[in-house]
Amino acid sequence: MNTLAVTDVVTFHYTDSGPAEQNDYTTIVMVHGHSFHSGVFARILPLANLHGFRIICVSRRGYVSSTPYTPEEKQMIETESAEEHDAFLSSQGVLLALFVDGIIHKYSLPEAGGVALLGWSMGNVFTLAALSAVHDVPKDARERLQRYLHTYICWDAANVIFGIAIPEIAYFPLLDPSLSPEERIAAFKIWVSGYFQHGAEFSQINQRDFDTIRKPTMTVMTEEEANSVFDGLHGAEFDTPLISIRNIDITFGKQAEKVLFDQDLRTELWPRLKISFMYAEQSIWLVVVAMRELEGRAKQSGIYYDAMDNANHFMMWDEPERFMLALKKIILRSELRTEALDLSPSA
Repeated sequence: MNTLAVTDVVTFHYTDSGPAEQNDYTTIVMVHGHSFHSGVFARILPLANLHGFRIICVSRRGYVSSTPYTPEEKQMIETESAEEHDAFLSSQGVLLALFVDGIIHKYSLPEAGGVALLGWSMGNVFTLAALSAVHDVPKDARERLQRYLHTYICWDAANVIFGIAIPEIAYFPLLDPSLSPEERIAAFKIWVSGYFQHGAEFSQINQRDFDTIRKPTMTVMTEEEANSVFDGLHGAEFDTPLISIRNIDITFGKQAEKVLFDQDLRTELWPRLKISFMYAEQSIWLVVVAMRELEGRAKQSGIYYDAMDNANHFMMWDEPERFMLALKKIILRSELRTEALDLSPSA
């Protein structure tokens, strides 16, 4: 089992595809979302080297064998203090930044290929925190990260991550008062992995009725596969409270504003970083609403925008080859190597 200690008390578990054959390969560090840990990326690991990448998938705090949150850290998010929430995000951002720097050190990653950082779903809370907190890491680590990190991929992020408010009547199974805690977890697992047909207007957004022909990803997994990717109990214990705190969307929104849309600050923090929004058009409505609302602003801010048709929130599991080709396009575009694009399927 791969682990990396970033402090005397915090260790992260991760999976690793191993180095690619060429000397200038890019390493993609991936951060998972709510309840679904690093195992959810298992199907793309065998494809990484075939496309010239190394993929490292970190398990967030408390998932798999990564160090759980302390009682003090849990208390920081359970309070309604915006200052405590800011401090929590900053501290977790520093730890994730130290993980990326530690991986660079541990494996002597090639600087020529550099590093791409990908956040999936709720994982973007923490990737944005890492990008925001770069000035709080030691100088040598900060300078190294600023040299290596050239791409940030915000993959299928929901509204709360950007501080986008939604109507109170909107559906989200983890907050459904008609369900027991156990039923909420079970409903979320299926709902979040469904395929949804959405109309053009908000009134035509499909909040809960997934496609009956193309089955939700979790319903076609074997029991062994499902157990290898999902930890609903930890998600309910920590992730749900984090995204449910009153006004947490304001805190998340300030963080996203700083990293994504403040051009001067973005240039100061990450002078060579290229940012891409990538989302699945048949994903859960929380993602689709956010990405549609942000499309114009993203393009005005120099953020690339890629909509994946006929894909759901679990494209990396259901269509791993297509997912890898999408990442390859984004990363080579960020590296200004578009003339060398080879988007043919792997052998």
